[in-house]
Amino acid sequence: LDASYLNGDYSAANQEIVAEQYVASRYGSWEAAKAFWEANGWY
Repeated sequence: LDASYLNGDYSAANQEIVAEQYVASRYGSWEAAKAFWEANGWY
């Protein structure tokens, strides 16, 4: 993800929160994100 998603907070906790939000909004779940990656070779 681009650093702009982190709003200047590069802490591990914020990176986790932002990753969760991104995956939920783009794929719906981590399982769906993994399935997309396996089918397409990229995310």
